[in-house]
Amino acid sequence: MYRPRIDSKLKLALVSLGLAALTACGGDGGDDSSTISSQSPAPAPSPAPTLSTAPIALGTTPTLGTDTWPSGNTATGGKGPAIAGITCATSAAYHVHAHVAIIRNGEMLAIPKNVGIVPNCTYDLHTHDATGIIHIESPAYRRFTLGQFFAVWGQPLSYTNVAGITGLPVKIFVNDGTELHEHTGDLGDIDLISRRSVTIVVGTPVSTIPSYSWPAGM
Repeated sequence: MYRPRIDSKLKLALVSLGLAALTACGGDGGDDSSTISSQSPAPAPSPAPTLSTAPIALGTTPTLGTDTWPSGNTATGGKGPAIAGITCATSAAYHVHAHVAIIRNGEMLAIPKNVGIVPNCTYDLHTHDATGIIHIESPAYRRFTLGQFFAVWGQPLSYTNVAGITGLPVKIFVNDGTELHEHTGDLGDIDLISRRSVTIVVGTPVSTIPSYSWPAGM
């Protein structure tokens, strides 16, 4: 049988060409470094917000933020009987104030006035205006929480639903004077104590958390 003869120079050229093709295809099937290097780096986490150095003066306006919810309790909120362990106040021997703010996509939303106030009953946790000031009045000191306030209001409070706002990420920050920290546990388990401010950030992260100056006597 006739077999064509291949010139030695041509044979060498074919071998070299085969080696080049093998190298270009990744050789032994290892990782393609060109693919790895073209991947976009993971985005850097957002920096933690800082506390505003320009305090908002509480008590100078009846509304702080954009009106979003109707005043008073919702249909599932307090109607007079005890709710979430909160009853109608019988005296104000213990009387302090905290502040709650909800910020959605950079916009502060006003906490409604008259939350916790119904005919013939003012709950131990209530609001008089739409500034976010929470009045805490009780015959004696006891523990009050953010979850209890939302229960009196009749609004949900979780990482997936804040007063009916859903589908957005939620972070919550607690400020005691000049000390700010992010709370990562149960949202409802935050204590409401004298002059503590709680800021719920829903949606777009913020770079600063509002601080407040309290009027004398609060």
